[in-house]
Order: sequence, then structure tokens, then C-alpha cells
Amino acid sequence: EVKVVNVLERGQEKIDEQFQGIISPVFEQWARTDVPATILLSSGIDSTTVATGLSRSDQNFRALTVKMPDADMDQAADALVGAGYGAAGERCMAISVAVPVGDETADRLIEKLVPRIEKLKVGPYTAGDDIDYGPVVTAAAKQNILGLVQSGVDQGAELVIDGRDFNLQGYEDGFFVGPHLFDRVTPDMDIYKKEIFGPVLSTVRAGSYEEAIGLAIDHEYGNGTAIFTRDGDAARDFANRINIGMVGINVPIPVPLAYHTFGGWKKSAFGDLNQHGPDAFRFYTRTKTVTSRWPSGIKEGGEFNFKAMD
Repeated sequence: EVKVVNVLERGQEKIDEQFQGIISPVFEQWARTDVPATILLSSGIDSTTVATGLSRSDQNFRALTVKMPDADMDQAADALVGAGYGAAGERCMAISVAVPVGDETADRLIEKLVPRIEKLKVGPYTAGDDIDYGPVVTAAAKQNILGLVQSGVDQGAELVIDGRDFNLQGYEDGFFVGPHLFDRVTPDMDIYKKEIFGPVLSTVRAGSYEEAIGLAIDHEYGNGTAIFTRDGDAARDFANRINIGMVGINVPIPVPLAYHTFGGWKKSAFGDLNQHGPDAFRFYTRTKTVTSRWPSGIKEGGEFNFKAMD
């Protein structure tokens, strides 16, 4: 049986009352902070396992992609559509911001994106395999997404594709949100600063590579990022300098295989360990350190002759 508790809604007293002795001391302390979160508790398991069920619901999943002028624009556009709109944009590694370098690059990228986004099929997942994405999780999530879209319009971003009037026949009361595409977004806008967590892609135009990488470096969140380029030097520089936990080079969603660690930096991280890989073993491991010294020499004293062979 899995029990789901929202720390902020239930309050610490309720957590203590219902799950006394289940949550480890580390997470009891964590639960008393003001960080929004959902803790998944499964009856009959120890507190160490409970700790691995932690899922942050704060706006901490930021994923930003830099598009260099030399990038394969068809590949980049396909990658952006899949990464930005798959699962209705409701996954931790969804791409929410594209940063083309130079206006010419931006214009070409928008030109490639528009027809692809307009062809997206939105509907219930039971309708078949040709559905590109389904509803968002709740009515509140839908209203939050549409509210942020409206804020982008109000703050001066260019809404290239407007999905606010999307309505699915037969599912009028469903939580379906049409795809949106913003251009000429600036870092002071809410749709850039906040994680929309929906089928909305924002384009921030950068005048240079340095400006583009600076956007990612300066952002308070650092879960994942990617660069699309044919230039190995640019890719190497990006990977070395970026202060983000997971980096893709021509890979839109840089989620590593499970034997590597998975996790972000800055406000996209909590604690000193990531998930999966070596960090997962460290989480479950209690280390023991033995310091020893073995004096050289022979216990019986020195020998001055070679030992005869038997």
C-alpha cells in the first residue's frame, strides 16, 4: 500500500501523528522546511527506502536548450517538439526554454517548429498510438498553465502558437491543454523564471554564445540542459563550464542510464547525493575506515644466509 502525503497541506503535526517512526530523522527535519514536496510512503518498508521515494514538486526542474547557428535545424526542431510537448510537458526533464544564438538561427528554428507543433495530436491516451500527448494531471494544473501563458502575453512575449482555446470534443471537462509556442521571451518574464510544467515552449533569443550559456549559468535552477551544435569545441566548452547536473550534447533530454547518477545542481537538488548509480550505493552504504601499518622486517630477527631449498 502506498500512501501519499503533501507536507504543506497536511502539516507537520499530521505527519508526526500518522507516520511516527516511519520517516527517517533526516526527512523529519526536511519536512519541517517550507519546501513544497510530496512524500510517498509504503507500509512495511524501512525509512531508508522511504527516503528514496522523495519527489520535489517545487519549480526546480528547469531544462534549457541552446541552439547554435551550425546546428542541424531539423534535428533540433524534432528534438524540441518531443522533449517540450511529450507527456504534456509534465516531466522533470521536459524542455521548457530554447535559446537560439542569433536572430537568423531563431527565425529558422521558429520556421521549423511551427508546422511540427501545429500537427500535434492531443487526446486521451486510450484513443490509440497516434496521440502525441494527453491531459495534464489536474484542473488546477491546467489553470496554472493557462495563467502563466496569459502572463507571457501580458508581459510582452510573442505567442506564435496559441492553444488557449483548445477544446476536445467529447472531453470538454477534461484537463486538456493545447500546445503553445512563445518567441522573444526575456529573462524577466514569469514564463522564463517559473517552470510552467505544461505543453508550452519559450524561445529566448541570445545575441552570442556567451549570452546563451550565461542564461543557463545564472538561472537559479539547474536540473538539465543541452546544446545543439556541430562544433566540438563549443560542445566541450559548454559541458565544462555549465553548472547544471545533467548535460546533453545534441541530446534533448540528457537522462543518463541508471548506472550513472541522476540529479540536478543549485535549487534543483536537495541533499548531498543524487539518485541511481554510485550515489545510490552510497545512500544505502555505511562506510568503515581501517587505518593500519605493517612494520617491515622478520619477527625472528635478521637472517644472513639464503634459506636452503627443501
